[in-house]
Amino acid sequence: MNRVRFGEPQTIVLNGQDAVSYILSANIHRRNLTKGQAAMIMAKVVSVSDTSIKQFSKLTQLPRTRLTQANVVLEFASELADGVVAGTTPLDQAYQIALDRKAALNSTEKQLERLKAQA
Repeated sequence: MNRVRFGEPQTIVLNGQDAVSYILSANIHRRNLTKGQAAMIMAKVVSVSDTSIKQFSKLTQLPRTRLTQANVVLEFASELADGVVAGTTPLDQAYQIALDRKAALNSTEKQLERLKAQA
């Protein structure tokens, strides 16, 4: 029976860098993910962390615009997020649906404001 032997564990000094951010950054590029999938995963992480989209963009080298688009999907069409991560729904398509919902919501809110002002 062949035994696999592992070498000495490697350590990395983070010099104040957040360990979770480092781990995410190191692993996001090891997977076969589209930029949309990676952006959605990172947007989900941003939503539960203290790190900003700008910081994650720098750490992961993902375009901030893609992270922002994924964040809009999470806010206005959250049910599409898992499809984006799975690769069944392109981020661009989910983003357009989220923008349409955001516009409809803003339109409804403005209409309500006009009605209140008239009353």
